[in-house]
Amino acid sequence: MTTSKYKEAKKLKQEGKLEEAITAYQKAIERNSSFYSYHHELGEILAEKGDWEGAIASFSKAIKLNPKSAWSYYNLGEAFSKIGKYGKAIEQYRQAIKLNPKYAGFCHSLGEAFYQQGKLSKALNWYLKTVEINPNSSKAYLNLAEILIKEGKLEKATTNLENAIEINPDHAEYYQKLGDVYSAQGNLESALASYQKMMEINPITADERQQFKAQIEQIQSQLTQTQIELEQAKFLPSQTTIELEEARSQQAETENLLNQSFELLAQSETILNESLEKYRQSQEALNQYQTELEKTSAERDQYQQELTQTQQLLHQSLTQLEETEKVLTIALEKLHKQEGLLKNSQVLPVHSQTSQEGAELEKTKAKLAETETTLNQALQLQSETEQALNQSLEQLRQYEQLFNQLQPTASTQ
Repeated sequence: MTTSKYKEAKKLKQEGKLEEAITAYQKAIERNSSFYSYHHELGEILAEKGDWEGAIASFSKAIKLNPKSAWSYYNLGEAFSKIGKYGKAIEQYRQAIKLNPKYAGFCHSLGEAFYQQGKLSKALNWYLKTVEINPNSSKAYLNLAEILIKEGKLEKATTNLENAIEINPDHAEYYQKLGDVYSAQGNLESALASYQKMMEINPITADERQQFKAQIEQIQSQLTQTQIELEQAKFLPSQTTIELEEARSQQAETENLLNQSFELLAQSETILNESLEKYRQSQEALNQYQTELEKTSAERDQYQQELTQTQQLLHQSLTQLEETEKVLTIALEKLHKQEGLLKNSQVLPVHSQTSQEGAELEKTKAKLAETETTLNQALQLQSETEQALNQSLEQLRQYEQLFNQLQPTASTQ
């Protein structure tokens, strides 16, 4: 049966056997191509394997069968983005947002597509919409800062980067970007502090170390220029001298930070090895934590079980519908045979039929017509029921996707 092949495909997908899952989905579609979820889930696997053209074909078919699937539009947009077709991606993202305007991820992806096209104003608006829906989207704040930096609005860029760090304080890229902004503003002490924090979180590679060293040397050059200016100002009036002494004190603190930065650079390889070991230990702790979550999260398991049971009931209903359709088709075939026999009876000479036989013939004709009407109504009802079940499967799939998003994770995106 089609549903059993579909269940097999889902199981293979969950086990990570993607090639076998693809084959199973394709066989399920060969047996019954009218279920949009078959095409949608096949598209998800093809996208996971990087087969973007195949994914586009599958998601397009899913949308044709179920135009109300926001996730099919969104995934189709993602596939177009992966191959650089941002115009088509934008069309799909807009359709997804039209169906589900409260999902921040749809708005963020639309903003990224506009950013790739160089349409910064539109990208900015959609990133703002993203943080309006989800104020905890650190990635959206980072992207807002990127645009504001391009527009020269460094103060606003700083605010957005600080928001991103507050949400996700363990992301080295945020500190590096903040250091760049501080440096551009002339706030050298804050720039050095941000770069140091970046190195603590994520020890840099040799190439990155050279690049970062050049930035520090540039800052050092600026500090040296400040030193020269201070020396030249020795003969200024006493009030100015006091201010210069304060400036010298601040400069000494800055040079101290600079020396600490160079020490960190010299020790970066050792820090890198230690960090890699800590990362390995963290991964082991994370795996243990996830194992404990699986053991103790009874409520989530119960919800997952209820979702699975509901899905099984829906597929049982679809199976029954398939059987009903077969029975109705057989009944119609028999009905047509009876109509053929009836027509043969009508061509007999009138004198060979008695009045009673004629009456019986008319009564049979009426009953056949009534039966045909009933069968057609049953087929129509079966079609409507199948459509309703498809919609239920879409709703269930959305619940399942939302459930997976709500599961606790060990790392912040």
